[in-house]
Amino acid sequence: MKLFKRGDLIIPLVFSYAIKKWREMRFHGENYGLGYGLKGDSYFFKKEDIEPFNIFRKKMEEYLKYINFPDMPYRKKHKIMSDIDTRCFLAIHLLLKGSVENNNPFSIIDKLIDYTIGLESLYLLRGEDKRQNLSLRIKALLSKDKSQEKQICRDIKKFYDIRSDIVHGSLMDEKGDAFFCTNIYNYGDYLRKSILAFLDLNLKNPCKEVVLKSLDEAILNSALRKKIQKSLKMLKLAM
Repeated sequence: MKLFKRGDLIIPLVFSYAIKKWREMRFHGENYGLGYGLKGDSYFFKKEDIEPFNIFRKKMEEYLKYINFPDMPYRKKHKIMSDIDTRCFLAIHLLLKGSVENNNPFSIIDKLIDYTIGLESLYLLRGEDKRQNLSLRIKALLSKDKSQEKQICRDIKKFYDIRSDIVHGSLMDEKGDAFFCTNIYNYGDYLRKSILAFLDLNLKNPCKEVVLKSLDEAILNSALRKKIQKSLKMLKLAM
């Protein structure tokens, strides 16, 4: 469900077994902690979402059938997993991590750091210019028009700067804080959509270098970009 649709999940389902009475409940474990200036990014799973979600879920099972293998997402995969594509597992773990942690008004900072690591695990190779390559490759994969290109490049570069300030012990100024509160939910959605895109990209290409090379070529080649985006089945099924 977290991959299916953007936002912090709220399911207005009914629970009548114990109390013999209809009532709505939030999805157990979802994180709703908000810091100052944050209004949240929740979505409700509604009746009309059931059919498209079931289509999405069944297709996703083909990609994630090995996701519950007892291995740490932060480690390189075990040799017995050599024939299984696990390149999206760390990014998925980081996207979902905040949903199972305790409600904490400052956990949104942890999400910023987790989202950045997740994006790096998909889009970067060791020793590259992280800030520049992240913004260009994400733009090439996810943007539909010039307006989105500008927004994605701006968001990624600015969040990378904020992330660097935080992890190196600096603090955000007022402009940085305002940008953070306004756009952090977009940042999480870039990771969600990137995971869905890379599930298809990784399936078609045997190594990360090949995938990233094609994205680099697509940065200046609009025809190739459209061809790549057209092939992203899981992203089209999601909301």
